[in-house]
Amino acid sequence: MDRELQWILVLAICASSLINILAENSQLTYWNLANLDYSGVISIDCGVDEGYTDKTTNLQYQADDIQFGEINNTSSINNMGHISQIHKQLNTLRSFPHGKRNCYTLTPKQGKNKKYIIRAYFAYGNYDNENKPPVFDLHLGVNFLKTINSSEGVVIRIEAVHFASTERIDLCLVNIDQGVPFISLLELWPLDNSIYQSSSTLLTLYLLTRLNLGASEDNFIRYTDDIYGRSWEVPNNYNKRPLKTSSAIDLDKFDDPYKLPAEVLSSAVEARDSNSLEFTLNYGTDYEYYVYLHFFDFEDRTNKQKRRLNIVINGFEDNNVTEFHTLSYWKPYTIILPIKQGMGIRKILIEANSDSDELPAMLNALEIYRISILFVLMAKFSQNSSRNLSSSKLSGEIDASFSNLTCLVTLDLSDNELSGEVPEFFAKLPQLHFLNRLTGSVPESLKAKSSNNSLQLRVMQEQPQEVYYSISGIYNSMCCSGPHNIYHSYGDLET
Repeated sequence: MDRELQWILVLAICASSLINILAENSQLTYWNLANLDYSGVISIDCGVDEGYTDKTTNLQYQADDIQFGEINNTSSINNMGHISQIHKQLNTLRSFPHGKRNCYTLTPKQGKNKKYIIRAYFAYGNYDNENKPPVFDLHLGVNFLKTINSSEGVVIRIEAVHFASTERIDLCLVNIDQGVPFISLLELWPLDNSIYQSSSTLLTLYLLTRLNLGASEDNFIRYTDDIYGRSWEVPNNYNKRPLKTSSAIDLDKFDDPYKLPAEVLSSAVEARDSNSLEFTLNYGTDYEYYVYLHFFDFEDRTNKQKRRLNIVINGFEDNNVTEFHTLSYWKPYTIILPIKQGMGIRKILIEANSDSDELPAMLNALEIYRISILFVLMAKFSQNSSRNLSSSKLSGEIDASFSNLTCLVTLDLSDNELSGEVPEFFAKLPQLHFLNRLTGSVPESLKAKSSNNSLQLRVMQEQPQEVYYSISGIYNSMCCSGPHNIYHSYGDLET
């Protein structure tokens, strides 16, 4: 009997060891998957050797080493740990000494016709021991987002709200001959399609500022407090009275698609010496902007007291962009302010009704976005028939929003870095007769328009695997499969 018990014990130990080995192997295989699913979030820690789960946030990070292989460089840096919650992700980076344009292709499981936050971090940290922070461009699809002007010891965060009209999203680092492009961290977070509304679904909104008002300066908020991973900065509350509630805030009880964190809702600023709040800013007139004012009125009041607010931009009554809004007690509320091109933003004035029973102006949080450069250009000529977009820093595939330019007769997109196939919708533009410098396969519908002489088409060069056309064409002559453009694909994590 004792011998039987010994064998049972041995078998149990062996079984336990086998289970542990299988679990370890399963974990290794899990991280080697190309497409992993983690609630639709794509997080890429650039330059690490293998993926991992962050112990602080429980977020799963993919490595990019398998996709890039040996064509680019990885490096480690030090002293970036002062950025709360993402210090580990900023300790490595990937640089791109080869190629004019290197792209991360993201394929979220939610697919196309969805809205996403795209977020990238850049921490130079003198990783190359050159003490020469590089300057390079960042593109999101066809949109020029930002020229990255890095400097040692400074972390740059670039963020945009993007509506994906295709299954894939390209984020590209473009070498402009001022140093080697690099990236430390890249994230994609799915959004509710109903938030961050603008005049067109296809607009890409580039984040300028996001402020958590009334909070203490050490109150850094990101995931897990914010389910969209948004970072909220705390400004100086000079000349504004900070408000704070200690009452518990149950977010599940609110029908708020913006899903502001409880930490943001629990603080605010209120007018100190008058009924009005004033914010002085400095955003120029070249762009169109969208301002999102977030309110959550938690201050106790009598039954007669109300808080009615009006918004004035730049201090002029003719730029009064809203009617009076009455805030409900203990209910999130967001006001969207479209700022037309030519106005700029110098001042935002939140005025309260001057009635004696009404409460002064307050505000919990503020976000400001500008429209990315492609749509600024399009807004300028949407009613014109002839446009020159050459050398406009456009890249990626041609966006479907061009189909809205129904008055176009001629269109020049030469000397950009557009890639992919020629869109079918060009054949549906009723007035279009002349395109300039197009590269790639041409739809049959456009060839048909060429045959009946309603559109100019000329074969520029023919090779065994590719035909170059000029419908007096829309791309420059750089082929997307050539050495100048390098794409690497990433999807979600699959558990």
